[in-house]
Amino acid sequence: MSKRIVGGAIVVALAAVAAGVGISWGAEAGRTVWDGIYTEAQAARGQAVLTEQCVLCHGETMRGGGGVPSAVGPEFMFNWKDKSVAELFAYLKMMMPPTAPGSLSDQKYADVMALLFKMNGFPASEGNDIPANPEALPDVRITPDKP
Repeated sequence: MSKRIVGGAIVVALAAVAAGVGISWGAEAGRTVWDGIYTEAQAARGQAVLTEQCVLCHGETMRGGGGVPSAVGPEFMFNWKDKSVAELFAYLKMMMPPTAPGSLSDQKYADVMALLFKMNGFPASEGNDIPANPEALPDVRITPDKP
């Protein structure tokens, strides 16, 4: 391998760490939401977004009703089983809120995902938020059962 390629890889790795992304956040193959991919603080920020944006359709418990799908429990797992965190982010950004899709910041979409994971019983991390940069989202799978 050339020194130029190795040097470039090191620069990219250092830039990711400096940006707070953390190379280990998604570098491990086979990670799932059971590995703790959000923080409690991020889920709390997601609660504020829920109150502002989501409660009108999904309700305070995110269980939906009247044609609005539940974002927690079996219906969430049916819709998102074995899909990636990146796919959920893309869906939220493309479709939510229905009156103004894509209108929230990437940070707010990531924070809502953290709240959804918390509400669905997935554990929090001690130190890594879900990145607000869609390109930095790792290949972490949403699985119903703890591996």
